Amino acid sequence: MSGERILVVDDEKAIRDILSMFLPKEGYDFKLAVNGEDALLAIGESAGNFDLIISDIDMPRMNGIEMAQNITRKIPIIFMSGRPSSLERVRLTNLPNFAGAVGKPFSLEDLSNMIKKTLA
Repeated sequence: MSGERILVVDDEKAIRDILSMFLPKEGYDFKLAVNGEDALLAIGESAGNFDLIISDIDMPRMNGIEMAQNITRKIPIIFMSGRPSSLERVRLTNLPNFAGAVGKPFSLEDLSNMIKKTLA
């Protein structure tokens, strides 16, 4: 890995904690956000210096789809959700940054493969 930067957006602390341990082992630098509003602030502060966003769909204040609609830079987004209806909704929204979707719970191996494929 070459230290790509990933923004992780999830209101669930357990998911943030797991990815905080996993991503560095895979060679990625990362930043955490707890909802879409926090993510947009992080993107603004970093001058868009993220290679990938991994985001939950259903979050308070601003969900993942609303966040994606407010991102003006071309940063690919992998969406996560424990709700099949949310995964279907994000697939049907035709977001230009959509790079894939994974259901919760997910295996770290599956997520790793999706990240590698997206960043390739």
